[in-house]
Amino acid sequence: MFVPTVSQCLNQVVTLQSLRKAVEIMYLTQSPSFRIGFNSLCAFASLNHLHYHCYYLTSKMLLETIPVKQLQGPCYVLLDYPARGFVFQITSVQNYVQQIKKRVLYDIKPAICELFGHITVKEHSEFESITEDIVADMLRNLTAETFEKVYESVMNLYRDHEDKKM
Repeated sequence: MFVPTVSQCLNQVVTLQSLRKAVEIMYLTQSPSFRIGFNSLCAFASLNHLHYHCYYLTSKMLLETIPVKQLQGPCYVLLDYPARGFVFQITSVQNYVQQIKKRVLYDIKPAICELFGHITVKEHSEFESITEDIVADMLRNLTAETFEKVYESVMNLYRDHEDKKM
């Protein structure tokens, strides 16, 4: 667990400073096995104190290898994955964090483990009956409406950025 500002007692809401530190940790490890994730309170965060989960996973997850389609600039959309979402290509910590500063962060309540493909099952009977189709339907239902609502706005944010560079 990474707690970026333990002395400030911040609630479980991403801040620009904490996101910068999380991305810096990703770069510092230089390990393709290192993962870092964030859950909001509405997505089963384990406590209401700003924190990120860090872990190593040597196998590749489907989300890391599936095709994406460029939307605009460094922003891509997922293809062939039940959860609708955006992918951002990060070339440097400073560049990424500066771009985040200029963007509106939408109130999407991610549950990082489930979206990444780690499914938590509390009861043995649920474990015995769950299928890939059930999980895929759940991910589609949880993400489709919000994705559609923000799609044009995200595309326009990056289109505006590209226009200003010219």
